[in-house]
Amino acid sequence: MDVQEFISNVGGQTAIFISLLAALWAICSNIITNKRIKTHKSKLEELTRIKKDSDYRKLELYKTVLKPLTDLTAKIPEEGKLSLDDISQFDKERLEVSAHLALFASSDVFDKFTELVDYIHNSQVQFSTIDEFEFEVFRAKMLKLLSEMRRDIGFHKDEITYKGYR
Repeated sequence: MDVQEFISNVGGQTAIFISLLAALWAICSNIITNKRIKTHKSKLEELTRIKKDSDYRKLELYKTVLKPLTDLTAKIPEEGKLSLDDISQFDKERLEVSAHLALFASSDVFDKFTELVDYIHNSQVQFSTIDEFEFEVFRAKMLKLLSEMRRDIGFHKDEITYKGYR
């Protein structure tokens, strides 16, 4: 057997062997990749579920936060002064709401809530005489709170503003 025959025989066998190894490597690589994809998909689905649950809980929390505020707002007469009973009832609810916000909301939401509550208290004669209650100021502070809630949940990042005339 001459050298050329030897190389062509061994070369053919080597090429076949290398081709088989490459095919085997491709199959193994594909199996490993598919397992990783499944693992990552599973983790992503779990994280997505957790995020949705968290957003739902925050949404429910924010609904309960807004209830005492809207109830109190509805009680504010034209002159902007609330009764001591109204303030007392609101304060009971506010304490519970504040604790929930402190636990589950962003600090920005908590800060906007306390600014709104401080404004309500400071505008009442029985607590402070620094300001009269002005619904326009209250509305602006309430919209800032709502904007922070929307940001915290991830609904929108823009600021809500009132463009009406009432």
